[in-house]
Amino acid sequence: MSESGEKSFLVPTGGKVDPMCMALAKAVYDKETGVRRTIINSLTELGRKQPNLLLSTCLEYLMKNQKCPREHRIVLLKIVIKVLSMRRDQVTKSLSLDLIQLAVKEMTASSDVIPDWQGVASELLVALGHHYPKEVFQELFSRFQPTSIPHYFIIKSLGDFATSNPMDVVPELKGVLARTLPILSSIKRDNLRWVIGYALTHFCEAITSYMANLDGVAEDPHNITFATFSSEIFPAYEVMVTNWILSKDERVRLITAHCMGNMCAVMDIEQFQKEVHRLVPAMLQLYRKEKDHLPVTQALSNILEVAAAATQAGIEEDAADPEAPMRVPFMQPLLTPILETIHPLTVRPPDPNDANSIKNNNELLRCFEIIGRVFSGPLIAFLLDRLDITRQKSATVRSGTLLIIRHIANRISSGPLDDKKGLLVSGMKPLVLHESDLKCRHSLSQVVIAMGSHDYLKEEGGEDLVQFIVRQCAVSDEHCKKADAARSTPPGPEDVTVGQLRKMCDNILYLLAETVPCMEQVLWPFLFESLVPAKYTEALGVVCKSIAYLGNKKREEWNHGTEPTEEDGSPVPYAYIVDFERAVNLPKPHDIVARLFVMLNDPHHREFGLHMLNALRAIGPIIHPDIAIMWDHALPKLVQFMEAKKGDAWNSQTWEDLVLRLLAETIKLVADDEWTMKLGESYSTQIDLYRKNSELKRCSLKHLGLILQKLQHKAFINEKLDLMFKCIEPHQDDVQRQGCAQGFGYCAATHLDASLERLQDLLRPKMPPAKPKESGGFFSKLFGGSDKPKGPTEDERKTAVLALGYITAYAPAKLITSRIEVSIMSTLNPMLENATSVSLRETLVKAIDLIGKTVHPNHLKLGKGYVFSQRDALLSCLIRYMDPSAGSGKKLSSAAHSGLRQLRILALNACSTLVQLEPSLPEELESQLVKTTVEFFAIQPLLPPDDAKKKKYSPEKLAALEEAIAAQRTLFENFNQLLATILAMNSSMECLSRLFKMILPWIKSPRAHERARAVASFLALLRRYVEYKSTETEQKVDSHFFELGHTLALLVPRCTDPSPGIRLAAVESIQTVLYVDYFLRNAPDERPASDSQAHEGYEDGGEEGQAVPVTKTPTYDMQPPRQLYPLTEMRPRISAAELQTQFGAVNTLAGVLCEMLVDQELPVFLLELIDGLTDVELTSASGTCIALVAVLRLKGAQLLESVPELITKLLEAMKGIKEEKTMNGTLHAVRTLAIHHCLPVLNELLKTAVPHSEHVVKSLQVVAKTESLVVGVIDHLCDILNNSQVIIETGETSVKPSHEGMSATCALTEILQEQSLAAVVTDKYAQLCGTVLLRLGTTSGMGVSQPREQAEQLLRAFIALAQDELIESDLARDSENPDAEVVDESDKGKKKKKGSSAVRTYWSLLKKEETYGRAVSCIAAAVAQAHNEELLQIYQFLLPYLKGNFAGQRLVTALSFAEFMNHVHADSELLQHLLNALLTCLVDAQLKMAALRGLGNIASNGADPVNQFAPTVVDALTSHIEDADESIALESMCGLSKVFELVHDHHVGPILINIIHRIRPAFEKPNPELRAASMELFGTMARFGAGGARDVFFEQICTSLPALVMHLNDESAAVQKACKRAFRRLGPLMQGEDLEALFASPQFDDDAHLMYIDVLEAIALAIVKYYPNRINYFVMTTLEFFKSKWHVLRANAATFVGFMLGNLPPSDYRRPINMGIVSTALINLLKQPKPEVRKAAASAMSLLYDY
Repeated sequence: MSESGEKSFLVPTGGKVDPMCMALAKAVYDKETGVRRTIINSLTELGRKQPNLLLSTCLEYLMKNQKCPREHRIVLLKIVIKVLSMRRDQVTKSLSLDLIQLAVKEMTASSDVIPDWQGVASELLVALGHHYPKEVFQELFSRFQPTSIPHYFIIKSLGDFATSNPMDVVPELKGVLARTLPILSSIKRDNLRWVIGYALTHFCEAITSYMANLDGVAEDPHNITFATFSSEIFPAYEVMVTNWILSKDERVRLITAHCMGNMCAVMDIEQFQKEVHRLVPAMLQLYRKEKDHLPVTQALSNILEVAAAATQAGIEEDAADPEAPMRVPFMQPLLTPILETIHPLTVRPPDPNDANSIKNNNELLRCFEIIGRVFSGPLIAFLLDRLDITRQKSATVRSGTLLIIRHIANRISSGPLDDKKGLLVSGMKPLVLHESDLKCRHSLSQVVIAMGSHDYLKEEGGEDLVQFIVRQCAVSDEHCKKADAARSTPPGPEDVTVGQLRKMCDNILYLLAETVPCMEQVLWPFLFESLVPAKYTEALGVVCKSIAYLGNKKREEWNHGTEPTEEDGSPVPYAYIVDFERAVNLPKPHDIVARLFVMLNDPHHREFGLHMLNALRAIGPIIHPDIAIMWDHALPKLVQFMEAKKGDAWNSQTWEDLVLRLLAETIKLVADDEWTMKLGESYSTQIDLYRKNSELKRCSLKHLGLILQKLQHKAFINEKLDLMFKCIEPHQDDVQRQGCAQGFGYCAATHLDASLERLQDLLRPKMPPAKPKESGGFFSKLFGGSDKPKGPTEDERKTAVLALGYITAYAPAKLITSRIEVSIMSTLNPMLENATSVSLRETLVKAIDLIGKTVHPNHLKLGKGYVFSQRDALLSCLIRYMDPSAGSGKKLSSAAHSGLRQLRILALNACSTLVQLEPSLPEELESQLVKTTVEFFAIQPLLPPDDAKKKKYSPEKLAALEEAIAAQRTLFENFNQLLATILAMNSSMECLSRLFKMILPWIKSPRAHERARAVASFLALLRRYVEYKSTETEQKVDSHFFELGHTLALLVPRCTDPSPGIRLAAVESIQTVLYVDYFLRNAPDERPASDSQAHEGYEDGGEEGQAVPVTKTPTYDMQPPRQLYPLTEMRPRISAAELQTQFGAVNTLAGVLCEMLVDQELPVFLLELIDGLTDVELTSASGTCIALVAVLRLKGAQLLESVPELITKLLEAMKGIKEEKTMNGTLHAVRTLAIHHCLPVLNELLKTAVPHSEHVVKSLQVVAKTESLVVGVIDHLCDILNNSQVIIETGETSVKPSHEGMSATCALTEILQEQSLAAVVTDKYAQLCGTVLLRLGTTSGMGVSQPREQAEQLLRAFIALAQDELIESDLARDSENPDAEVVDESDKGKKKKKGSSAVRTYWSLLKKEETYGRAVSCIAAAVAQAHNEELLQIYQFLLPYLKGNFAGQRLVTALSFAEFMNHVHADSELLQHLLNALLTCLVDAQLKMAALRGLGNIASNGADPVNQFAPTVVDALTSHIEDADESIALESMCGLSKVFELVHDHHVGPILINIIHRIRPAFEKPNPELRAASMELFGTMARFGAGGARDVFFEQICTSLPALVMHLNDESAAVQKACKRAFRRLGPLMQGEDLEALFASPQFDDDAHLMYIDVLEAIALAIVKYYPNRINYFVMTTLEFFKSKWHVLRANAATFVGFMLGNLPPSDYRRPINMGIVSTALINLLKQPKPEVRKAAASAMSLLYDY
């Protein structure tokens, strides 16, 4: 009892943890989520250590603070529940009973239902019931008074308690039910009805669980059975079924339904049978009312389970007593309404995002499964009725019904459905035939795989289901794309696409064949029926794959004699060897061969080729026994060929030839004309199958022609030839036309005359069919006429023309020569003359090409020449075809060129063929042919679209463009081949020159594509000329290259053309031209000896390393001269993208030209080359300039009269030259002239406007690069910048820069941009470096930015020329973080630091007056480090300016000297000078900081100089430690830190404590830099803490330790680093090994991440271990930080105190600690506004559980 008389629920410990625990309980519902979570964790941790304290505290708070916010109470109750779950066994019984009272009180405090509060209390009560079930039950039961309605959560808690502890509660349930039943009828409120229904539901579940747990138990001590509760359950059921189920509240109805479903298991079976007729309709009625069907379905499922068990028991009883009359199952009348109700719900697709919807669907399927086990017949009849497509129009219903059937087929695998399988299979047939909905077909496919897996498909109608799967597999890709395109919206996750259905059915068919053994007798040989029909074409791949698997399996059984047979020994219907005569529905073997051999020509489509080859091999003995061995050998090789030749390596023509060869070998092995004729008949019959696939039809016609070749039946041959010609309907299909023509050609190989006769007959005009006679009058007889014979259409003529060509090509050579003029050309000539359409002309050209190849001597091989008399006439015809506008003067449009592209490709090919025939072409015809075709250069090129434009192209348009580009490329390849063929027939220089004259004008075309084509053709022709000359054995007729100079001059500008292809071709052309001229001019005995190795580009025609074999002595010695070798080596350079590389190559080229050109050609070459300076391409003009200058330099002595004129023209042209490279060449010429005529104009140039113009800049640079002038120029400019009046006073306080100084700055910058002056900068480094630094100073205070920008540019130029990478990298670093990576100046605006500010490099500091001094210091430091040897000279150069006239000069000098102090090294004299100079600067306020910095930098020179000057330096630095200017004080501390690293003890000992006392106040300064410096200095003084001062310094460490620990997690990163360094130094002096190891760990590295909380705990542990007697001081000192202005330090302090006290074991060391102050302080921190502080305080309290 408390002092006030009220009962106290606390179980106190008597320590200070009690108020802290209560404070946490009061503060637990913090407004900040993070703090709330921390307090909850702290309370939970306290509960884990002191469970009775925590639980009683929460109990006390809740009991004594009834007005506490509800949310607060909920949090505390949840904590109590969590602690109970962890420490239930440690809680005292009295406290547990009090908690039970609390839970009941909280649960019943309000008569209203508040679930989030009362629900937690109920959960607490149920949790307490695990250890105190009787007490909890009695507490709940006591509040359930008879005839009175208990509280809502009393009832709910009883239900939850029953299910969580059924073994204890169920024996007491009878009493609960006894009190429940009387109040049921009086309950009117819906929420009470719901909760009682909820409780009754759980009571029934508990009873069921109790009974289930009794299984295996010998005896139940309570003798409880289901009948024990049936008398109580049934009345409750009566109330629910008559009243509550009709409630207006949905929740009540649903829980009532769920409850009644559970009651059925407890109810007496006879009562159940009576009530089921009332119960089931009530449940079905709920489906119409409720939105949430899951409780109803669960209830119905339970009802059906009970009913099914009862029905099954009745059936078993009837079976046991056959004489008793059969009873009608009591559920049978209810089946129809049940099925009609749940079927629409089941077929509705569940919502995939709603778990309840999915569960409900599964429960509904379970209902069908339960019904199916007992009432399979009515269920099947019902479902099949719903599949009737004529009555059931909803595809969703049909699809859902199919899924129900699938579920039943899978779950009820045997027994009830055995006699219903045939009915189910036959019921699918209407859907198989008529179903069009995709989802229904998808569901039906799933049903098929389910039925197949359970042996349904062997029933009648099973083959129809297999055919259905095959039909789904036979959907084409085009149909899939059209179906997808027809969709208005993209398919959702539940939608089915045609492609998905096809893929699924592919898998189903093969899985049935491979994994379902019972399907073998269904599929074999039934699948053969799907091989030939056109509707199954797309399914051939998977059908053949299945046949291959089954065939291989059955063939192996057949080979080993293990194949199953009938009882009488006869083969089973599904035996391997198929009786095709009995199986009338199967295609015959020759039908299968014809079908698959044609389809093999499309092997990659859906893997047809692989599966068909495997299938053919598997059924080889079935097709014909004589071919099996050959197929077993050949077909695997074809499979290997397919696998090896994938992608780009695939050649479809080779594959077609292999298939054709396989067909020929098959016919040969069979050796049966009758079988071959049947095969031909099959091909003829199946031609119509390929009317939509021209490629396959072409292959089919080729195969048919091959078959006719093997036969001798003339009538059959004629019939099939007519069929082949007439089946091309319409004749507009070029692919089919080619197949027909090739078929005629194959036939002509053995039946030439028959083939020609059939073609000629087909081309003859024919009378139209006779019309019925009509009566007519006089005028009809007068004007009417008889019908005229009707000739073939143009398309038919094209087919016949192409057939003539292939007949000529494939006919025997001995026979064809006598038929060409008489039978073939006589037929073609009229068409050649009269053909007007492009397509007919293309066909005629193809025929001409085939005829030309046929009459070539290499083909005829008749031993004597055959002259084709009509050759020239055909060439003239081809010229007319290629240029239909010839003679009209009109130019063709781009569209017209595109229309003629294919015709020209074919015509060029045909021309090349005809040109090869003897005799050689007449010159006039040759000229006409080349002039006509060379005009093709002007055709606009087709280019592939870039990635951005490619997205706008449709796939069809993109494919068409790519095809057109390839065709255009082929056009020019054929043109080059034509020129080569002409040259091959007459390989003289005269012929070559004629061809060149027609090509060379195009080389200087303004259009790049014309130049490229001309140069390419030129080079190709040259290569062929070299090739022909290398094998020529006739007498020498050519003595030199015609018009050599003119030709070379046209090619040189192309060597720097923007197109790399043109450049390479031009260089190789020049090389080849020079080579040709060389070997033509030089006789073999006149040439100098050279290497015997063949050089690329000559004897081998351009193919490296492949010399042309020579069998006769050539007329010319083809060994190239050494002078041409550089041109081969320079090709990689000329093809480079960099212009400088190209121009260097041009210089090489110029040298070769000078060596190889004969003197008489040089003037012509130069005159023509000058024209190249005006080339349309700037790069070509620049390259021409370079070549011209180089040739003039090398050949100037021979062109003396022309030099003045050429130089004058170049100087005049300088202003108009646009290309920089060309301008540079001109400037080089100016420099050359300046050397001979020295005209220095430096002062005049300095008078020009600033900034200097482009020509002034270039002139300055040219002058400076002159060795004799450069030193004087630099000295003059430096003198102006350092000693002249660079600053002009315009008033008392205003100044401006002088023009002379600015101009000199610009001039020196521009000169230093020349890399050639690097050596001069090295020699005059001190002068230039000092000048640059001083110029930075003299540009300060101007008020304008231009002088400073000029000085910055001067600095950049100086650094770049001096190659001072160290200076450059230092200036490019982040000034705020010098250790960070170098910042790219071009991207510095993009890089952001914390706070979204741009990275400030030292370059950026130069731009501002207040920061440029830091940049100067950075420069001086880098200079001293990189050029230490120049330091003395720089010091001497700068020293006079320490007293200079300009303040900027003085400041720059002081800053430089301060940095130089870091790099003096062993030069004591220089060190003395610098120290004296800096000491004098202390009197100047502007220079004081630089002086202090310099004095501190003396430490960089080692211990000796420091100790030598220690008194002076230390005194100067310490005198400014407490300077009012914090920046001065900071500099002093930093300097002392450096000096104290090296100075001897005796210099510091006397003032050590004084310095510590003076810097300690700086620990708490607002300036983070000052805090960091003071702590760094304190750590440095650890050097003096050993020896005699050890104890004194240890006391100072202890005094400062709390501050250092707190600031270790300071807001400033710099302070954190300083503290780390200080701790690392102080560690060895702290008299604790653990602390020393901690501070030496990697965590205390500068850049390491410090786990501060872990470190705090480690420090606290060490303090407890080593300094327990100082704990009180550390705690009380740390408590002072509870009032710190930095909230981070307040949080650090709370955490530190918690760790120290939490780790301090109970001992005497705890006595001095005033825990009252500590606990009060921590409790006060819980009221702080900063959440971090509150979190830290709460965490600390959790550690003080035993105080």
